[in-house]
Amino acid sequence: MTFALQYDAAPMPGKSKPAPGLIVQGVRFVHSAAQFWAGLLEEVAADYSACDSMAFEILTDLALARDLLFPETALQRELHRLPHWPQRKEAWRAALVQLAVLGPPGAVGFELSAQGVAQKSCSLPLDCVDAEIFPCLLVWLLEWSEVPQCLWNRSALQGGFTAQDRAGRVRYGLRWELENTHLSEGLYRRRLLLRYTRQASFAARRPSSFLLSR
Repeated sequence: MTFALQYDAAPMPGKSKPAPGLIVQGVRFVHSAAQFWAGLLEEVAADYSACDSMAFEILTDLALARDLLFPETALQRELHRLPHWPQRKEAWRAALVQLAVLGPPGAVGFELSAQGVAQKSCSLPLDCVDAEIFPCLLVWLLEWSEVPQCLWNRSALQGGFTAQDRAGRVRYGLRWELENTHLSEGLYRRRLLLRYTRQASFAARRPSSFLLSR
């Protein structure tokens, strides 16, 4: 995700690109969720280095479930349940009607803070992420924190994990708190508070063997 917080600004020459994924418990992740979180953390570090937490808020009718980890797989499974073209055509027509009635997905509210003091409040750009997509990104924080799925929709839960950028040069410490408030008829307000630290990893700080040998 590039320039999510200052998406109206022109790219600056020489500005580093978002990290292309994360390493969690020794496993490399390069899917969209890993790129989103890595890119956002690096963007915040570059432009708001004093900040140490960010909050997100959405309204959604999506319950948090493991299907959201790989939404393309869930979609393919649903399509397999509609093997004939007329059935698929009717499903698409129903989806278009629902979109016309409900309108496009809502925005993701965002607040960036330093030691509890808000530094920036905005809505993330819809061409980057919206309230329908964000749950697919959120569930990866729960998955990486090894929170059992049976707890994902509780009114309040928390967790954390450590991660590295794909180059192994930066280590992130991430702690999150999630509030799930059921409003009515399957509509939820979800608020995520994400606290983070960022530092050079031990491998990046360690002198090379060439220097040690001299």
